[in-house]
Amino acid sequence: MPKETAKSTAQKGVAVTPSARVPQAKPDSGTQGSSPVTPEQRRIMICEAAYYIAEHRGFETGHDVDDWLAAEQQIDRVLTSAALRREDPRLQR
Repeated sequence: MPKETAKSTAQKGVAVTPSARVPQAKPDSGTQGSSPVTPEQRRIMICEAAYYIAEHRGFETGHDVDDWLAAEQQIDRVLTSAALRREDPRLQR
């Protein structure tokens, strides 16, 4: 049954990830001020991150919203960090 829980959780758009598994944003070839990902790409990244967070917790029910919010924070930190590195050459590795 855990597979069904995982599948239904993923279908609801809930997927959470330990920070080691957070997908990295890929910079686009556009201008420096442009976003590295589209809103749809961001949503997909959050879905995947929320899935892994739920998986790490053993897919206990009742944590969908918490998982989603934690995933949003993780992904937004990654995207913000990537944007800052693109804008400030001193931060590039």
